[in-house]
Amino acid sequence: MTFRRLLGSLVIVGIALLVLPEPAWAWTPGTHVYLGESLLANLFSGTVGYLRNRVRVLPLHEAILDAIRTRKPDAARRAVRRLLESTQKTIEQSGKVKPAAPAKPRQRKPAKV
Repeated sequence: MTFRRLLGSLVIVGIALLVLPEPAWAWTPGTHVYLGESLLANLFSGTVGYLRNRVRVLPLHEAILDAIRTRKPDAARRAVRRLLESTQKTIEQSGKVKPAAPAKPRQRKPAKV
């Protein structure tokens, strides 16, 4: 694609957004929150969705919490690194294990204003 064609395409898209702005309104902060939550939910179901992994990662989370409670930042960092390494291994092996039944979606409580 030449520079002239690229520039022409961008001008056409810009004019279309000025004339018909509704599609651009879909990209609000709410959209980013929705996409982020969707990404995290998919990551959660892919990593903790396996029953075997739930049992294995609970002590890793507890180690992080214990280190924070006892005000040991270096121990907390090491515990987080162990958890992240475990998560990376789970992601790499995700196609090799049968997932458990999907968890029920949680209802979010409305924020207090």
